[in-house]
Amino acid sequence: MKLYDFDKTIYKKDSTAQFYKFCLKKKPSLARYWFLQLWSFAMYLLGIWSKTKMKEKFYSFLKPLQNVEELVSAFWEREEKNINAWFYRERGEGDVVVSASPEFLLAPVCSKLGVRLIASRVDAHTGKYTGENCWGEEKVARLREEGVIGADACAESAFSDSLSDLPMLRLARRAYIVRGEELIDLEAYRPGTVSKLKREFFSREFFQFLVVGVINAANGTLFGWLFSLILPVNAAFVCGYAVALTIAYFLNTFWIFRQKLSVKKFVLFCVSYIPNFIIQNGLVFLLYNLAHLNRVLVFALSALIAVPITFLCVKFLCFLKKSKGKAHDQSK
Repeated sequence: MKLYDFDKTIYKKDSTAQFYKFCLKKKPSLARYWFLQLWSFAMYLLGIWSKTKMKEKFYSFLKPLQNVEELVSAFWEREEKNINAWFYRERGEGDVVVSASPEFLLAPVCSKLGVRLIASRVDAHTGKYTGENCWGEEKVARLREEGVIGADACAESAFSDSLSDLPMLRLARRAYIVRGEELIDLEAYRPGTVSKLKREFFSREFFQFLVVGVINAANGTLFGWLFSLILPVNAAFVCGYAVALTIAYFLNTFWIFRQKLSVKKFVLFCVSYIPNFIIQNGLVFLLYNLAHLNRVLVFALSALIAVPITFLCVKFLCFLKKSKGKAHDQSK
């Protein structure tokens, strides 16, 4: 038995995104759901909504469609050609596709391909979920729930395009990362620089950190300005920075990385901001003392420019344990 992810693994593209585009071309009025879809994505990035709730809101575009089954059938008539050739060589009896995409969308093509399907249970007419989004650890839970994998059972091999599927990949004797028609042994796979950057900076954690960065910049600017009323500008910057940093520690701990407060963590957090402090102090000197720009503008620019470097320092120096324990945040 072999286990497969579907999108960008067996199928060259993201089936949900492609089906949505297909439906949008057929019925342009579905664009009226864009605000709700963008709002739900923002709520997910802010950590307010779960991935399941966010995707449920996205699938609200199904509600006005009267012929979903016909649309799915027509979609796969056009898209079946985009199944990767390596899959036809690998597939065998008893193979299982495990996907975060909706069951109603993948069922027809998986039936034709001769593989069993385990996918997210989404109502084809309302977009409502039954259970959780079939992603990450949930894939393993569903495999056990469906009786595909027992306590000691092990698959022959597993395939996915994403490290978010590590829980499923670890169920197999041989695991592969898929890049188009290329199958890379998981043990030999080394993400490239672009992949690493995408994983770090196109994540929910980084989006939340950007929000905290904006808050931090506002706090640094506000408190820096207040202190500048009674102190020299450079000293005022240091004092405002210290106040903003303390507020930022609470936001990072409780909101982004969801850990407990500790003196050790606070010290590490402050240490992780040393590069940020050096960069910002340098910019204050250059932009205010030498270039003579407006001091409020200087405080704001210096706070925002150092955000990406600060995010990496904070994550890996202060909250590394928490981050390692989380699956990579993808939008599958």
